Amino acid sequence: MYFVGIDVSKNSFHYYVQNSDRAKIVSGKLKQNMNGFTTFDKILKKFSKREIIIGMESTSIYHQHLFSYLLKHDYDAHIINPLLLKEFRKSETLRHSKNDNIDSKLISI
Repeated sequence: MYFVGIDVSKNSFHYYVQNSDRAKIVSGKLKQNMNGFTTFDKILKKFSKREIIIGMESTSIYHQHLFSYLLKHDYDAHIINPLLLKEFRKSETLRHSKNDNIDSKLISI
């Protein structure tokens, strides 16, 4: 299995892909537009869609376009409540650090 965490902002999104052993496979940042979505789709096509679970934080309205794109392309994508992520961050990190790279990794867990 591969677990994908996505942290979405107004103009971009960070992604983090790890395997079931929590080993990083790939991560990066893409534009929050159709070019970014299709590039992300190409990255994910390296894996079987049946082996991918995607989580993304609910961020106002910014996550909606990417989420719709993923569902339309038959990915197993889920929205995560930001309050749950905040509490999970407390349990996973000593410093309770927060940034887009850390959040995308935490979401993938």
